[in-house]
Amino acid sequence: MSSHPRNTYISFRSNRGIFPYCGTSIQADPLSALVQMCEEQISCLDGPTNDDSPMNRLTDASATEMVHGPLCISSLMNIGTPIWHVSHLFTPAHTPTFIDMTRILLTGSTGGLGSEVLRYILPLIAPSDLVIASPTPARVREAWPNLPAEVEIREGDYMRPETLPSALAGIDVFFIISYPSIAHEVRVRAHTHAIDAAKAANVKRVIYTSIAFGEGVADVMKPHIDTEAYLRNSGVEYTIIREGLYIEAFPFYLGFFDSTRDTDVYVPADGPVSWVDRAEVGEATAHIVAKGLYVNETVLLSGSASNVLSLSQLTEHCASVLKRPINFHVVGQDRYVEHYSGPAAQPPRDAKFVRSWGTAYIAVERGECAILTPVLEELLGRPSREIKEYVSQLVGGTEGALAQYAK
Repeated sequence: MSSHPRNTYISFRSNRGIFPYCGTSIQADPLSALVQMCEEQISCLDGPTNDDSPMNRLTDASATEMVHGPLCISSLMNIGTPIWHVSHLFTPAHTPTFIDMTRILLTGSTGGLGSEVLRYILPLIAPSDLVIASPTPARVREAWPNLPAEVEIREGDYMRPETLPSALAGIDVFFIISYPSIAHEVRVRAHTHAIDAAKAANVKRVIYTSIAFGEGVADVMKPHIDTEAYLRNSGVEYTIIREGLYIEAFPFYLGFFDSTRDTDVYVPADGPVSWVDRAEVGEATAHIVAKGLYVNETVLLSGSASNVLSLSQLTEHCASVLKRPINFHVVGQDRYVEHYSGPAAQPPRDAKFVRSWGTAYIAVERGECAILTPVLEELLGRPSREIKEYVSQLVGGTEGALAQYAK
């Protein structure tokens, strides 16, 4: 029998998704290992197939696709033994369109969300199916020193569209992390460059990360709305992921809160927010990307009902963690802008930016950020993280959050 690589990647694929497995036990006993992997991935296993079944034997089957009805076993490395017929898969609620021999291009892999997506997608797909694009590829290797060597890293920069054709060569699925700027024109231009390049490269699907505001009252949402519309009209298959508000960014929503000194929080409005943990959003997103879910759909990844907190409730919790009073004030837009951009502000911020950011509170007050869906927890396969507990850990690091999100 042929020798086997140390890690063998097997993907159970059906018309409802792709269910990968990576393991080493296949080398000792290929058939037993396959049965074990099947039992881990599916709800039941039929007996051996009949002799005339097209799936009866797979020999030297590297990069081979053997299809039986809607189901196939792919990328099965060098196994010369009978294959059992797998009859039932545990499947997600939404039916994806599966792309054979899919190559996935990730962006933003050194950033907050993108690094979580990369971390969670690595066990889900073969490394050779994964490509990473970065404006500075060396940073990826620095940030990920243990990244499998089979993962290809290419130069690709939304704002330098001449770099995108080579980054997208041979790519089936393009995962676009939204450009890290809240400047409307800059962000939309970056995204349209990426979408145009994907279409020119015959990419089959574009997956775009948006945010969980509504239809345009918040300035921060407007470039996302423009990008979403552009993508829907591009003619390329798409998935739009609207992410709930990251709890890691809570200081921004509490009047640029600095836990080391602030005793007052000023906001122009208050309302409920379904907060999410960015790492869990990254994990759920990795499943969407790897399994081809939500084709031509917009999906919302929001927190659970137990994680809905208004800004005043969040301020009260911070006060309890810090063991000091923090006064919460709801003021008008003009006073909000003056408080955080005027000469008495510490530090003073750009008035135009503060006024634009203030429009997010209108959306919060309208309940746009408190819409609940079960999708996040369904993809995680568990309840989402308890946000109050997490805030207790985050309170000491508010300056880092402000530096990251004030772009």
